[in-house]
Amino acid sequence: KPCEKFGARYDLKDTKTTVELGAEAITINTDSDFTLDAVHTILQTKAAKRQLSLKIFDYGKVESASGNRVRQEIKLQKGISSELAKQISKLIRDEFKKVQPSIQGDAVHGPCDAHFWLNPNNVMIWADNIAAALAEIDPDNADFYRANAATYKEQLRVLDAEVEAILEVIPLENRRLVTNHDFLGYFARRYGFEIVGVVLPGGSTLAEPSSRDLAELIEIIEREGIQTIIVEASNVNRISDTLAEQVGIETILLYSDSLSDADGPTPTYIDYMRYNAQAIAAVLGETP
Repeated sequence: KPCEKFGARYDLKDTKTTVELGAEAITINTDSDFTLDAVHTILQTKAAKRQLSLKIFDYGKVESASGNRVRQEIKLQKGISSELAKQISKLIRDEFKKVQPSIQGDAVHGPCDAHFWLNPNNVMIWADNIAAALAEIDPDNADFYRANAATYKEQLRVLDAEVEAILEVIPLENRRLVTNHDFLGYFARRYGFEIVGVVLPGGSTLAEPSSRDLAELIEIIEREGIQTIIVEASNVNRISDTLAEQVGIETILLYSDSLSDADGPTPTYIDYMRYNAQAIAAVLGETP
């Protein structure tokens, strides 16, 4: 099923992911860097929706664990209020019921960002998986598939560095973002942005915000000094445009779920990532 329930997430299903909340830290133990990134995105998205600063999370080094697993400790910044600590605790307990085998209960409903390809490092995993699958089907040409995957992964490493360089012109104060819905979490995590609000609540582009939702979002935009609303080319809606006009800011149109035609600006994945980075930098970057 598409991401309707957290417990059925495609990127966490059939994994043995545990998220433990201690007095001063969150400890994640999971199968791979890919699922670790998925847990990060859930934490960040849910924290942002509760108007918690992502600065509360101090990410430790990713370590190897037994059984080819990875482990990471995320320290919670000291000095937070008891009320904020309660909110963080509720965030963890609410959102990770189904990933902790020791906890029973109904599946947790909530938003889900399925756009994991917005981090090129995840696409490298795809390349390896595709090469392995083709090699199993066609073992005589296994070396050919693996060589192609290795070549493409090197192109992705170059792309990742290029995107970082493009975004370097954006100062820290401009790295807080509002999007039309939850689609930019993986990109934000990889390149140092913070999603502080979304126009359409939940993971579906069919959702509609209430007047209270919009009022709260306007307050966030004004308080955080947000300069733009980032909108998907595949989901242009009047709500985002109207909201941007009302608060006097711009919108940035990004590609998300699909590429352009062959003669368009994003005919390949590499073009797509480069275009999106350049579009963001053009509006939020500082002119030398």
